Amino acid sequence: MGVTWHPELSDKGARLRNHIFYSLDNCRGCPARLRSLIDKSVNHFQNNYEHCQEDSQCKIVGFVPDYAIIRSPVAV
Repeated sequence: MGVTWHPELSDKGARLRNHIFYSLDNCRGCPARLRSLIDKSVNHFQNNYEHCQEDSQCKIVGFVPDYAIIRSPVAV
């Protein structure tokens, strides 16, 4: 209570929810894999797509994110 979201996180709610559902569907019941998949979302929102799945939209040449890039260490 009394704590607010960092401004750079304001547009991440639905995207993070979708990433969590994707992670749950693709973890194959392995807690370590689930954690790894969820953790990748932080890099993704920092404009680092190195660890994203090869079939992700962000891997397409010319991809431009439609969300605010996280640059603040506090937001991370």
